[in-house]
Amino acid sequence: MVKRIEDYRWSSYNAYIKNDILIDTAYALDYFRDMKAFMEYMSETNDDKCLEYNPKKRYTDEDLQRKIASMVDISTLNSLDIDTRDKTLKKIKERTGASNRQLSRVLKIGRSILDRIK
Repeated sequence: MVKRIEDYRWSSYNAYIKNDILIDTAYALDYFRDMKAFMEYMSETNDDKCLEYNPKKRYTDEDLQRKIASMVDISTLNSLDIDTRDKTLKKIKERTGASNRQLSRVLKIGRSILDRIK
């Protein structure tokens, strides 16, 4: 993925800007009052998700255990009330990005508990 659309090799964006003769840009450009409006539209940020690549963070079990231990006392998780435990687990999931399978193994908590936490 690229940060700027003009850097994406397979995008037709540059053809629109440079008026490339290989691509018929008239149809799409007719939706905009001028080239500046087109460029502004293409530069807008949004929360659309399409092919975003969001890899999971990979840890060894030991590294993950150390990271979690820096946030909470792991030995007390099973003794917390359910609501507090679930809030704590949610925070751990968000901050580590680790898989539920690995978290279950490291925290010694059933994977089904972690699966239910959104």
